[in-house]
Amino acid sequence: MKEVYYIVNGKEITQKEVHDFVHSMGQEGMRYHNEEGFQQIADELLNQELFKLDALDKGLDKEEDYLNEVEFAKEQILKQYAIRKLLDSVKVDSEKAKDFYESNKDQFSDIYRFSASHILVDDEDLAKELKAKIDKGESFEDLAKDSSKCPSSQRGGDLGEFQSGQMVKEFEEALIEMENGEISDPVKTQFGYHIIKLNDKELLKENKYENFKDELERSLLGQLQQEAYVAKSEELKNKYNVERGE
Repeated sequence: MKEVYYIVNGKEITQKEVHDFVHSMGQEGMRYHNEEGFQQIADELLNQELFKLDALDKGLDKEEDYLNEVEFAKEQILKQYAIRKLLDSVKVDSEKAKDFYESNKDQFSDIYRFSASHILVDDEDLAKELKAKIDKGESFEDLAKDSSKCPSSQRGGDLGEFQSGQMVKEFEEALIEMENGEISDPVKTQFGYHIIKLNDKELLKENKYENFKDELERSLLGQLQQEAYVAKSEELKNKYNVERGE
């Protein structure tokens, strides 16, 4: 891989400059992440450098419109820099994050991965009847195909894999209480009555502080930064002459 792609009037267009440009493009830059793509970006940076040199030769950097654009850009950069300096000064107290978790522990829960099947019907009596048939040895999958109103019926009721929070509350609560291979009694939700078969259950994240620490600190940081921004804005409104327009 080239260390230097071009030298223009003594200025080097380097590998680092090309890579930085590609990275600045975010997701779109991924398609340039190869030798051919890097060369394309180097060619574009060369063109830009040539246009800059031509502009300097023509004195475009002295034109009023250009100078106005520079001043506007400088103002925008200064505004964003000042805000970033303020936000960067805000720090999160880990103890406060932990205290919040302990005081609101009921807002957090274990995160599971489930693999399950179900039979969904509108009538509770029908659900009980189907469960009785299953208890007597009839095939769960065959009954799902014949009786379930869910599109999963074509797969014998198979819902595939899903995680906590993806199913309605009553459905998930039933799964949490079940053992692998167990088939539930009818469970009522807003969609009707479910007979649930738990194929597999895995605990992905236990409800303890260490597992939510980073998430909590990010959330708390965002909250504190917003508070700092609002407070500083109010302080500056009192410091400088602000009048509401007509």
